[in-house]
Amino acid sequence: MANKILIIDDDEWISLLVKKYLDFEKYDVTAVQQFDTRDDILSQVTGTSFDCVLVDYMLVCCTGIDLTRKLKETEECAKSSFVLLTSMTLTTDLSRDILELHMRYLKKPFSKEDLLQTIYEATSGEQKGFTDIL
Repeated sequence: MANKILIIDDDEWISLLVKKYLDFEKYDVTAVQQFDTRDDILSQVTGTSFDCVLVDYMLVCCTGIDLTRKLKETEECAKSSFVLLTSMTLTTDLSRDILELHMRYLKKPFSKEDLLQTIYEATSGEQKGFTDIL
């Protein structure tokens, strides 16, 4: 059975490209890219659980960190692995949030290979990467 992946990014091109990469690799992919509020996102994921959530850091409605906190409170995503996608340089505060939420971090622009490796690590439960970001 294919891993279920959720992509949350308000940049349509990034969402489509990542979805295309993952569809080709036979992942079961859902992309959320049209939303104005955090509640819009939460309503679009109700009823489906995911193995891995790829969330952009800079969303129009909130940060990916704030959204991850909310998603982890839902039944659908409570057991999901999370990957933060961002073009930002890691700061001490952002690193602390990533560690606290047990997320992985993928810096934009990223290669298809880096994306696939990060998802593999996230869904296989490997701990690699948590302390490497500091």
